This record gives sequence, C-alpha cells and structure tokens, in this order.
Amino acid sequence: AASSSYASTSQANNTASTSTARTAIKWKTGDRCLAPWNEDGKYYECTIDDVLDDGTCTIVFDGFESAPLTVVRVSKLKPFDRTRSGLSGIKSAANRAKTKRELEQRLRELKRRKKDKKVAKLKEFEEEREKDKKRWTDFNSKLTSRTWKGVVSKSMVK
Repeated sequence: AASSSYASTSQANNTASTSTARTAIKWKTGDRCLAPWNEDGKYYECTIDDVLDDGTCTIVFDGFESAPLTVVRVSKLKPFDRTRSGLSGIKSAANRAKTKRELEQRLRELKRRKKDKKVAKLKEFEEEREKDKKRWTDFNSKLTSRTWKGVVSKSMVK
C-alpha cells in the first residue's frame, strides 16, 4: 500500500511539473503545436488561430482547414517538434522525388546484379558440363584403346 501511494504522489508530481512546463510557453497566433483531437484524445499537429484571455485558444488541425475552429485549453497544448514530424513542407516533397529516383536506380542496380548472377551461374554450369564431357571422352578413349579393340563405340555426348 505504501508503494502505491508513493507511485500516485510521484505521478501527481509529474503531471504538475509537465502542466507548469506547458503553461510556461507563451503561445502566439500562427504557432504550430500538438493538440488533442476531441474524438479520440490523441495529439495531432495544428496551428493556433487565436489565443484568448481566459486560458483557451482556437486552433485549426493541419489538413482540416475547412473544419470549424476548435477551442482548447492552453495547458493541453504540446510544443511541436519538427524533427519528429514527417511533414517538412517543400523539402519533404523534394526528398520524396529524390528517393523515388534513388529507388528506381536501386531497382535497376538489383536487376543488373541479378542478371550478372544468372549469367555467372549459367557460365559455371556450362563449364561443369564441358568438364563432364571431357571426362567421358577421356574415359571412352581409354576404354576403346585398351580392351575393346574391335567394338565400335558411340559417344553419348555427340
């Protein structure tokens, strides 16, 4: 019981420290942040439309500019970390195009390697076949020259 009361007090201290850290940020109109969506409670990227005096602000979620403004308490806002975001504007589109070109180039390289492997394998197979053929002809010539002098032998590799 003592450990659970300790855990609940430490959780209370953590939530108090994080809420004071959040309110320490002075939000302005146009700032990007993370705010909870009303329906699922998860945090999504948004832009602050207006900061009100009563400790709330109106926000617009990114990608939902036509949606009505949402009123959220300033204490619930989280700072937006651009490095963790998948969206970085025009640069991200350029990187996607670059990666698409790189992807095509990588696919070409893989196809070329696969073709080279196939050619090498066929060459190795052909060399092995030639070696077997030579072994048979050597064996057959020895056999006919020693013991089977009057017998006509047919080659099986003709």
